[in-house]
Order: sequence, then structure tokens, then C-alpha cells
Amino acid sequence: MSEENTKPAPKKANLGQFIQDVRSEARKVTWATRGEVQTSSIMTFVMVIIAAAFFYFADVIMKTGVGALLSMATNIGK
Repeated sequence: MSEENTKPAPKKANLGQFIQDVRSEARKVTWATRGEVQTSSIMTFVMVIIAAAFFYFADVIMKTGVGALLSMATNIGK
């Protein structure tokens, strides 16, 4: 294997430099305002309620339908 295709080992960064880079990048982040967080939380809560209601009613409809089919199937066999 030839030596010219090998890549040099990456430089080992120290912990202090890493923390400094993380803090620098965190300052660049556009954080959500309190109002945006509240609005997003309320929207999420409402969507969870809607999804729960949808799956509840879908379950009730399927339960009723399967129950009716099984009831008809047992009545046919008599």
C-alpha cells in the first residue's frame, strides 16, 4: 500500500477549545421568544387532543363494525 494515499491524523482538540467553540456557536442561535414557545406548546397540545379524539372514534367505529360482522356471522351459522 502506498504512503501517498494515507490521510494525516486529525489534530486532537482540547476540552477548553471545544467548550469555547460551543459557547461561540450557541451565541449565534436565534432562540424562540416566550410567546413563540407558548404558541407552539398550545398548538402541540391541541393537536394531541385532536389525534386522541380521532383514534378514539376510529377505534369505536371499528369495534362496532367488527362486533356487527361477528354478530352476523354467528347468526348465519344457526
